[in-house]
Amino acid sequence: MDRATESRLVEEAGAEMRRRGVPITPARVEHFVQTRAAHEGYAAAQVAAVERELAKPQNRGVVASVNTETGEVAVFSVPGEGPRPDPEPGAALSPFRRRQLELERDALRLTADDKGTRPEVRVKAKLEADKIDKLLASLPSQP
Repeated sequence: MDRATESRLVEEAGAEMRRRGVPITPARVEHFVQTRAAHEGYAAAQVAAVERELAKPQNRGVVASVNTETGEVAVFSVPGEGPRPDPEPGAALSPFRRRQLELERDALRLTADDKGTRPEVRVKAKLEADKIDKLLASLPSQP
């Protein structure tokens, strides 16, 4: 949404709240602006633009962001993500290191399955366990 539209919606929010006799707070104004913008289709247009960008074949495994001032969609890869090179030929894990990684993975799986843990911690634990699984699958044990 551009600045002019946002300014108009903020003014409408203030006028509506004064009309209703409701105290004007930043949270209420933000809620009004977001609701009205979604109603007017701005959010839907931005979501559609992001989905179009992410659907392009060259944008696999990337993140998209919308500039709320201009509505422009930017696509970029996350640092540290994306395709990784194959391990060095002949690389292998010692039995001790393999066991360490398996124990770490098992602990992470327990954290990911624990319903009492915060959701973001559970997601991170699952992702880390998946990375370890991938590493264990790609590297053989040393004899």
